[in-house]
Amino acid sequence: MENLTLIPPIKANKTAILAFKNEFFQAGERAINGSALLDQMDYEEWLENIRRNADSQTVREDWVVSSTFLAVREQDQRIVGIVDLRHSLGQPFLAEYGGHIGYAVRPSERGKSYAVQILSLALEAAQKLGLEAVMLGCYADNMGSIKTMLKCGGVLKEEKPYIDGKPMCIYWITIKEGPVRRLIEKDTERAAEIVNHCWKTTYAGYVDPVQLGEVWCGKRSEAIKDEFRTNGLENYVFDEKGVKGILSCGKSADADKTDAFELWRIYVDPAFQAQGIGSKLLAFAEALARKRNYQEMVIWAFEKNKNACRFYKKHGYKPDITQHLGENFNAEGLRFIKSL
Repeated sequence: MENLTLIPPIKANKTAILAFKNEFFQAGERAINGSALLDQMDYEEWLENIRRNADSQTVREDWVVSSTFLAVREQDQRIVGIVDLRHSLGQPFLAEYGGHIGYAVRPSERGKSYAVQILSLALEAAQKLGLEAVMLGCYADNMGSIKTMLKCGGVLKEEKPYIDGKPMCIYWITIKEGPVRRLIEKDTERAAEIVNHCWKTTYAGYVDPVQLGEVWCGKRSEAIKDEFRTNGLENYVFDEKGVKGILSCGKSADADKTDAFELWRIYVDPAFQAQGIGSKLLAFAEALARKRNYQEMVIWAFEKNKNACRFYKKHGYKPDITQHLGENFNAEGLRFIKSL
């Protein structure tokens, strides 16, 4: 899967956008979600519509201020999808069903995880607007959209009949809660810096020195960037006058704990440790797990990392099992669990 970027439509996009639109029609799809009525207007009329909707002084009376973007593949500039970001829910349909974000992936590009990347980029744009949470809706049988929302941190809040009587689901995604917010692309360098700094200062002595060298630090940096692009994990940062900590979490990969929520990574810049930041990130992760009806948390730590082990025990985690972590680590991994 190639990287996408969001760009506003312009006149020069006309040929590509009309081809994008026609692909939906040829596939028998007459409605294009998140297109700001591209499926109902000619091109010039549509451009004027999204221009007017982008300004509070000219937005249509029956809509809210919104930003419409094309999701373009960086490699070849092909339009992969479209997304409409509504700045508020100050309209009955949006508050009841439509939500803050609508999006669509063109038929020929589906099944390639682009929907996750498009929604992640839309969430970044929402964060820049100052939104702290966003609402999305879809039909209850649209498993592709549901999986996308869940992968991006969605929590099911309501299931109800849509206008046509079909059941639909309403999801909310948290963007920011206090100083903890979603990691966005511009944070990746800082997040990688924190992780690598913690490895060098904490794991020296029981991790192969090669793992602490520049080559492996570079690999970890790329892994964090890749996680952001693919949403392999949910990544958050503690941002209080600058990014001071990083949290990565998601469904547990342990074969015997598939119903648990796992804290995959929690690091605080050594310059800001012992200030309660780690505890706040941990509490945030546990709150996420509870919202999603998980009943157990899982965390792995190096058994020799006494400070981390004390930290987790202090917060109610109990040692569970140990596991050798491979030839690059001169230490056992210790799993902690906690019932929620």
